[in-house]
Amino acid sequence: MCGLAVGILYARSSDRALHVDWRDRAFGSQQDNLFPQLLRVLDLPTTDTLPTSTSVLPEIWNGRLDLSLDELRSLDLEQRGITWSGDAPAWDRDDAIRRYSIDVTRFDLAEDVVVIWSGASMNELVTAQQRLGMIDSSMTADQMLGDVIRSSVRFVDEIEDRVADFRSGRFAERSVLGVHYRKTNEAAAARSLPTEKQYVRATDRALDQMPDDAVIFLATDNVMVQSLYQQRYGKNRIYWTEKWLPADGRSIHKNSDCPDGSLAAKDALMDVGLLASCDRLVLTGNSSFSSLAAWFARCPTSDRDLVFPESGSVPRRILRFLKRLAIQ
Repeated sequence: MCGLAVGILYARSSDRALHVDWRDRAFGSQQDNLFPQLLRVLDLPTTDTLPTSTSVLPEIWNGRLDLSLDELRSLDLEQRGITWSGDAPAWDRDDAIRRYSIDVTRFDLAEDVVVIWSGASMNELVTAQQRLGMIDSSMTADQMLGDVIRSSVRFVDEIEDRVADFRSGRFAERSVLGVHYRKTNEAAAARSLPTEKQYVRATDRALDQMPDDAVIFLATDNVMVQSLYQQRYGKNRIYWTEKWLPADGRSIHKNSDCPDGSLAAKDALMDVGLLASCDRLVLTGNSSFSSLAAWFARCPTSDRDLVFPESGSVPRRILRFLKRLAIQ
């Protein structure tokens, strides 16, 4: 989503149309572009058709625009004599940006097609726009990221309708607390997740500020969390969307057992939309999913509780950045 925001902002700054290609391993086949099934961009010329021009920058994409980034990188590494084991080679973001994405500070590029894929370029893009007087000098990259998503990105009608139907059929006029509780057994991720005690404490604290009949919408990737919340708060008070969840605690995305990646992506955005519509929020502070819900959220930042991992599990500089990102 951060890469999408950079693409939108760059396209506007350089007077270009936008093609968004979301083919990767996250939610399914690398042959299917999920973007048109999920989101739409406002107030900018867009096309769902893959460009065919041979005037492309970076040059490495010339004749290869039909490849996903994963496929292009694998091909590039093979040609450079770099080998790996497993599904994909070790990731080097800075090297990938240099090789597969343009310099976003250049708005006068002559090529017909320019490729951007990384949201990490937002700082450079905002600085370049400020230098040229295109935006206010007080604007931060974090603020710009949230502004672009809120003003320019919408769910497709199918997802909007699913969100509206779910709300009208379950919430009626009651206040709703939205909770994003991330829990995965993946070793690398588990070391950077808040604890059960933290989530429960944040949920209790939020409910204390709400009417007694307030209900909870729970967005989670783990069936054990669903059971925990039902036991603690009551079955009649907890709601979640029906979706496929891995039984073993693995993540939903990049999971080969997922029966329908496209549907899983739609289900994820439905959860984002429902969280964004809630009256108060308890969000996972170091989660891009929670950040997306916060960007779309209707409730004020004062009604959002960001739950971060215990001190020491994630570098403080990263936590500070994520907290700023989530409340924009």
